[in-house]
Amino acid sequence: MRGLRDLGFADVASLATGGEGAGDGAPFVAYPVRLPANVPHVVATVPVAGARIAPGPYVLSVTFDRAMRPGSFSFVTRDQGAYPDCDGRPRQSADGRTFSMTCTARPDTVYAIGFNAPRFRNFVSATDGVAAEPAMLWFQSGR
Repeated sequence: MRGLRDLGFADVASLATGGEGAGDGAPFVAYPVRLPANVPHVVATVPVAGARIAPGPYVLSVTFDRAMRPGSFSFVTRDQGAYPDCDGRPRQSADGRTFSMTCTARPDTVYAIGFNAPRFRNFVSATDGVAAEPAMLWFQSGR
């Protein structure tokens, strides 16, 4: 079985939706959106989406499918949760694909962080400066 990404489509965050009605039992249709091949996208995060992590220090990281421009990034707030308490000094891996920050999780908190957004598009590819597809990560901490 091949995943949406294997077929050239964006991830769940890039699904367009349609349907009539609202509430329980309403019809729902999801339309995958095909990204152009030159658009960078997130391939991994730490923590993983939906994870429950222990309160205290942790490393937040985002990995893209290709090398990204050094020193250029947009970690953005999202309404779906608190912005993580991080040192604000992203470090980039030697291959240019991963950005990491040291953070501290408060107990019993839902976190959400975006990587690029319509107004903040500084995660860009190293070779041609194309902005990465906006993505969001949410996770929570335990007690």
